[in-house]
Order: sequence, then structure tokens, then C-alpha cells
Amino acid sequence: MAVQFGTIAKIVTGLVEGSKLLSSGIPDKGQGTAAGKADAATALEGRVSSLERHEADQNVLVEQLAVQLKELAAAGDRLNSRAMKFFIVSGVALCLSLVSLVLTLLWR
Repeated sequence: MAVQFGTIAKIVTGLVEGSKLLSSGIPDKGQGTAAGKADAATALEGRVSSLERHEADQNVLVEQLAVQLKELAAAGDRLNSRAMKFFIVSGVALCLSLVSLVLTLLWR
């Protein structure tokens, strides 16, 4: 099957026009002006300072989380101590009640 020259010319013409449209939307990096470069530098400086502020905020949050975790661990230790005291007192009370029950049954 032979392709005619007119068909090839139409396809190539369409490709050239499409590439021109695509390239017109892309700025040429080599032809940047000094003002454009200064604006880009200013924008980058703003982004860097924003990132630094964000990082500082994150550091503060991490420090707050560390303090809260430390307080939570201390509260857990206090709760464990209180529970242990409760179990000891409960055990002693159980032993005393068993002794009193046995003595009551023996003296009857």
C-alpha cells in the first residue's frame, strides 16, 4: 500500500503546528531577564524561610510531645505503685478474714 506525498505533507504540517503550540507555552530558560531571575530568587528565599519556620514549629511540637510522654510515663509509674499497694492491702485483708473465719469456726 503506497502512501501519497500529500498525506505525508498534511501530517508533517500538523506535527509542526502542534510542536509550535506546545513550545509557545514553555518559557525559554536561556532568555530569562534579570528581573525574572531576581523574582525567582526572591520566591526561593521566601520558600526557604517558610520551610525554616515550619521546621522550627515541628521542633517545638516534638519537644512538647516528649514532655507529655515523660509525664505520661511518670503517671503510669504512680498508678502501678498505687495498684501494688492496693493488692498488698487486699491480700492482708483476705488473710485476716480467713484467720478470723478459722478462729470463729474452731471456738464454736
